[in-house]
Amino acid sequence: MKEEWRLMGPSLPPQLTQGASLAQAAAAALDGDGDLEGMRFADGEMDGLSGKTLDVRGCAFERCRFGDNDFKRVSFVDCTFDKCEWSNARLQNAAIQRALSGLPHDRAGDHAGRADERGL
Repeated sequence: MKEEWRLMGPSLPPQLTQGASLAQAAAAALDGDGDLEGMRFADGEMDGLSGKTLDVRGCAFERCRFGDNDFKRVSFVDCTFDKCEWSNARLQNAAIQRALSGLPHDRAGDHAGRADERGL
């Protein structure tokens, strides 16, 4: 019997904290413990950061730009990306798990079911 494969969508926290500035939040995370968790960003930019490890978990990004960064390691787990720009992004030593792009963040809990309906 063949085992059926199913896409797992991101698991966002029920309440996300509205981040004022993606650039400032990412810089603060890099200066601290390297984690960015449970936040929502709109029209933000993460560009020109380098050198350290950044772990992003349970975040929603709308119309954000991820440009030229040079991290030792970066991971995005349980994140959504709606209309985000990735031009010139260098994703060396990067991990992206349970992330979806192009769907509104307020339907994040519904992502797995919708992806399954589309046969993804």
